[in-house]
Amino acid sequence: MKRTPFALVFAIASLVPALAAAQAAPEAASAPATAPAAAPAPASEPAPGTANGGQETSPPANAREPKRTVSVTFSPFHLALPIFEVTAEVKVHPKFSVAAIGGGGTVKSGDLRIQVYEVGGQLRAYPLGNFDSGMTVALEALYLGAKASSNGISAKGAGLSIGPAIGYKHAFDFGLTLDGQLGISYLAARATATDGTTSASDSESRIGPILNLNAGWSF
Repeated sequence: MKRTPFALVFAIASLVPALAAAQAAPEAASAPATAPAAAPAPASEPAPGTANGGQETSPPANAREPKRTVSVTFSPFHLALPIFEVTAEVKVHPKFSVAAIGGGGTVKSGDLRIQVYEVGGQLRAYPLGNFDSGMTVALEALYLGAKASSNGISAKGAGLSIGPAIGYKHAFDFGLTLDGQLGISYLAARATATDGTTSASDSESRIGPILNLNAGWSF
């Protein structure tokens, strides 16, 4: 998923270098079929799944059992940071699933290289459609950590975001899966820096967007 991940990454990426620079300075601080018409003579009810004439009928699309049980997708947009983020979603019911989110990479901010990782998950429901294709309503929680060091100064940061999202997912018959979500989250982040003798810290909390645009495969 991210997406909130983008907001979380940039929040920590701005806190860590700012603190590192400050410490370097002297003053650091996701119809029922119609019943057959009545006939003059008594007639037996058609068998389930058949219409008049005994012909087979297909159930509504949203009532079909999903063919897939697992979806694995990644976020192409996170690669611009670059961070590789992957989401593994598992069906627990035709209309419910759980997803695990993980990722990591190195973000460059000026001369500072910040190692970033993230881990989290989603609880998902499919009010329209099902696990294979349908509207998603999700609750996402994501934790992100970051650390960096430069010129004897070490810095680290951590953040947590949580919030709801709504979107749509579709798995094509051959497996390709597209998954998009938009939502809102509460983000809280904190960063600290030290040169061994002096330390400084800063924190931030705000409301931000969740934007998940993923592609991958379903099995």
